[in-house]
Amino acid sequence: MIVSNAGNYTVRATIEERNYYNSGTATANFTISPKSVTIPTLSNTSKTYTGSAQSPTVTGYNSNTMTQGGTSSATNAGDYTVTWALKDAANYQWSDGTTGVKSGTWSIAKAGNPLTFTATQSVSTTFSTSEQTVTLTPAENGQGAVSYFISSQKQGTSEVSYFTVNDTTLTLKESTSAGTYTVVVSATAAGNDNYNSGTKDSTVTVTVGKADISPVVSIDGWTYGDAAKEPATSDNPGNGGVTYNYKNRVGTADYDSSFVPTNAGDYTVTAAVEETANYNSGTATKDFTIARQDITLTFVEGGSGNNVRFYPDPVPNGIDPVVTLLDAQGKTIPDSEYDVSTSRKAHKVTISDYIENGGNYNITTATFSYPYEVGTAEVRTVPAAAVLTYNGGAQELLKSAGASKNGTMQYALGTDSENAPTDGWTAEYTNIKARDAGDH
Repeated sequence: MIVSNAGNYTVRATIEERNYYNSGTATANFTISPKSVTIPTLSNTSKTYTGSAQSPTVTGYNSNTMTQGGTSSATNAGDYTVTWALKDAANYQWSDGTTGVKSGTWSIAKAGNPLTFTATQSVSTTFSTSEQTVTLTPAENGQGAVSYFISSQKQGTSEVSYFTVNDTTLTLKESTSAGTYTVVVSATAAGNDNYNSGTKDSTVTVTVGKADISPVVSIDGWTYGDAAKEPATSDNPGNGGVTYNYKNRVGTADYDSSFVPTNAGDYTVTAAVEETANYNSGTATKDFTIARQDITLTFVEGGSGNNVRFYPDPVPNGIDPVVTLLDAQGKTIPDSEYDVSTSRKAHKVTISDYIENGGNYNITTATFSYPYEVGTAEVRTVPAAAVLTYNGGAQELLKSAGASKNGTMQYALGTDSENAPTDGWTAEYTNIKARDAGDH
């Protein structure tokens, strides 16, 4: 027989007895060694996750003599093993003389996280004494849970601590000053079985603008001659400097000044509040009135507390008195504010308001007798008698009036030239009449 399998063998040869020879035997040992098989190897064993199936390169695999097991193709990240076993371990052996299962390892590494985050973004708000929030553009494409944290926050080159972040909500601390801030927000994706964790930064420019204000100005009116009232401004949260300007309203003489007006009239005060570090400027207006002072005139000869004065005192006959009026503060009222009408004969003056809808005073019209000098009455010119002829009717007996000093001429028809009548006197000479012929 012929043997083919590997192994150790003994061959025996026997010679039969024949002719001149006896029979005999002989043996010999021989070996059939197993055939050597090259051990397969792996190359390109370090892969990175792509989402598709990947394999290493196998060299030396022969399906006739061996089988291949383990994992020779995979998609997910991980460590993998490829195995090879001899189909006929009796007749074949590996090149290293062994017949056991051989293996090779390869791996698919996790891929870098595809997280993206806007490199720069800008948000804005206005100053507030309360906490404020703004919303950031979120990170995208992250594999695994995404979290956010602040890497740095500055105003210019100075570090600040005004901001916190929760998810995509950026919170500003209350009373964060107006200005521009640079906040670096970092987003981290935790990764998963196939992706490593990853971090991306976004530089956020935060602009905090100045807040607007709505100031309120208040001022009470007053009466001319009284102390002026001071304006007051409220709702000025930044305590900005305040300047005031006053302007007339319709019906009041032109006035436009930073000084408080003094004349009676209708005005508007404007308060201008300056801008501050955190607040814009603002203005407010308020109407007010300086009322005319009411003047009730009083004069009692020889009395006290009079607000009407006459000069000279007493007033000589034949001249008009100079009239002076005083207001509630004892100040002289300008004569442009009133009109004086004088009756020398009656020794009286009538004082009335000259400016009905203007000026600084409301003067109530009043008439007063003023003190005057009493002199000796004297007839300077005798009345001229008329020469008449009886005509049956009453005729005027005087053709002209007389003239007097320190008195008023009075006329009466008497019975004789020695004794003055006790009644019938008149200031008009034309009232002296007679009907009958004769001397009168």
